[in-house]
Amino acid sequence: MKLDLNGRFFEIASKIADLIELNLLFILTSLPIFTIGASTCATMTVLIRDVRGDKRPIAKSYFKAFGENFGKTTVMWIIDLVFLSAILFDYMLAGGFGGIVRIALRSAAAAGLIVVGSLVIYEMSWTGLIENSIGEIMRNSLILTFSRAPYSLLMTALWISPPLMMYFAPEFLKFTVPVYIFIWPVLMALADAYLMERVLRPYLGEPE
Repeated sequence: MKLDLNGRFFEIASKIADLIELNLLFILTSLPIFTIGASTCATMTVLIRDVRGDKRPIAKSYFKAFGENFGKTTVMWIIDLVFLSAILFDYMLAGGFGGIVRIALRSAAAAGLIVVGSLVIYEMSWTGLIENSIGEIMRNSLILTFSRAPYSLLMTALWISPPLMMYFAPEFLKFTVPVYIFIWPVLMALADAYLMERVLRPYLGEPE
C-alpha cells in the first residue's frame, strides 16, 4: 500500500506544522516589545495571503514581511503603545475609586483597549498587503475600526484573548503552556485573517 502524500491527512498535518512554525516565529520575534508591530504584521501578512490562496514558504515569507515593513510598523506600534500605556494607567487608577467612578473609568479603559487593539490589527494587516504612508494607514485603520465595527470587535477579542487569559487565569495556563507556545496565538490570528480578508477584499481584489 502506497501512502498518498497529497491526501487529506497529510494536508492537515502539513497545515498544523506550518501554524506551529509560524506561532514560534511570532513569539520569538515579539520578545523585544518594540518588535511586536513587525511580528504582528508578518504573521497577518502570511496568514491573509494563505487564506487568499497565495501559499508561500512560511519562514521565508515571514521574515520578508518582517524586514520590509519593520520601519513603518515599529513607528505605528510605538504610537499605539503610548495609548495602550494610558489605557493601563486609567485601569489602574480606577482601583483607587469606588462605585460609579470605578465603573466609568474601567469601562473607558475597556473601550479604549478595543479601539486601540482593533487599530493595531488593521494597521499591521494593511501595511503588509497595501502600499501606503504611515498617515494613510493609520487614517484608513481608524475608519475601518468604526465602519466595520462587528468585525473589529470580534477580531480584537480573538487577538487579545491569549494575553488576557495569561493575566486573568494564570492557574489555568500552567496546564496549557505547551498549547499556548506552539499554536494558540496563531489560531486566533488565523481566525482574524479570515475576517480581515473579507474586510480588505475591496482593496485587494477577489482571491485566487
